[in-house]
Amino acid sequence: MQDKKLKLPSSGISIDRRNFIKWTSLATGTLLGPGVFVSCDRNSSDTVDPGREEWIIRTACPAHNCGGRCLLKVYEQNGIITRIETDDRQGDDISDPQLRACIRGRSYRKRQYHPDRLKYPLVRTGERGEAKFKRISWDEAYDLMHYKISGVIEKYGNSAIHVPYGTGSYTNTNGRWPAARLMNLLGGSLGFYNSYSWACINIATPTIFGTLETGNQRQDWMNSRYILMWGWNPAEMKDGTNSDYFIRKARDNGARIVCVDPRMSPSAVALADEWIPVRPGTDVAFMSAMAWVIINENLTDNEFIERCCSGFDKTTMPAGYENEESYRDYILGTRDGIPKTPEWAEKITAVPASTIRRIAIEYASTRPAILYQGYGMQRRAYGEQVVRAGATLAAITGNIGIPGGWASGLANQAGGGPFWTVFPSGSNPVKVSIPVFLWTEAVIRGKELGPEHGL
Repeated sequence: MQDKKLKLPSSGISIDRRNFIKWTSLATGTLLGPGVFVSCDRNSSDTVDPGREEWIIRTACPAHNCGGRCLLKVYEQNGIITRIETDDRQGDDISDPQLRACIRGRSYRKRQYHPDRLKYPLVRTGERGEAKFKRISWDEAYDLMHYKISGVIEKYGNSAIHVPYGTGSYTNTNGRWPAARLMNLLGGSLGFYNSYSWACINIATPTIFGTLETGNQRQDWMNSRYILMWGWNPAEMKDGTNSDYFIRKARDNGARIVCVDPRMSPSAVALADEWIPVRPGTDVAFMSAMAWVIINENLTDNEFIERCCSGFDKTTMPAGYENEESYRDYILGTRDGIPKTPEWAEKITAVPASTIRRIAIEYASTRPAILYQGYGMQRRAYGEQVVRAGATLAAITGNIGIPGGWASGLANQAGGGPFWTVFPSGSNPVKVSIPVFLWTEAVIRGKELGPEHGL
């Protein structure tokens, strides 16, 4: 492979193989932070010396896409991780809680030393999809990367290179951020928008509230008297450090916890007072029937609706839309002739009408209350509707903007949302982007797709 110089079109940087390696190191090796582990081979000739001092390295969990950064105490001896523990400080209380890692974080040693882990560069020897590879040296790998990347940039420009969004790993030296930093240093690459995790909830929430930051801090859950964990499983997936801890504390403080989920999840077992299974994909019908009960039982917070809401009934419709169907019209079936009753919803959701009616009354009358939405139920066609239905229930019961309440929707908290990375990838000079879901289409059909196809 010829080691010629290349002038990158977007950045004006002239780079050869030596500088490519230097820039690669700059992108991935200069800003080590939380979630960094030593790459080592426990099957190497360097065995653990029992007489050698054992070190404890305090770090943050690399996170398995949970948004948390729990404390890990990594025990290292002779360059090998011997065990991993988590936060065990004495005096654990609400003012300074332990940052306890879950089983996934504490088992990271198994992932580090798993026999299937790739530890060396490989190059494909067969056709794509045949899974035929051979090991090559790092010098060969750098040569190949330099040759391929520089060749594409020279021939097609930086927008012909794309770093996919979903890597499933959120560490400072893994995942997409180091690769994005490298490409930004080299003139940029094709961008992306939206996400796999929050595709509908990320878009729908601002249409309701005007912002994604609608939630209270987690510590405020202690003030709640009633918590609906709707498709939400913090005992297993965390959703940020200590989410399950604060749910337990809220329950200890007297809050009733109800889990609505098709699956009897660990959260339903360990955190909830009651589990309500619901047919997958029918959550909007359940929520609409709850709204029917709340309206007919006169449990709406009319003062909050009048002051803060638009579109609930004819009196709150936006100017020029007074004669259009309101939310109340839809729920009561004023125009379509289909009242969204618990009996109507039972046929759709497989949840007994009596249960729907009871949950609606409990949620609306036991204030303050939380309806916390998980993300699974919006990862489907029309997933934005369940987001709007949950946020509307919070609105008509006046549980928004009060201690112990919750706005539903994405409900990020200002300064307290999920923490993904501190790795600065810089700005991307290429301003063209594609939807995250379509990058595979760009690979397979890139030459035949254009702006009319969403690319």
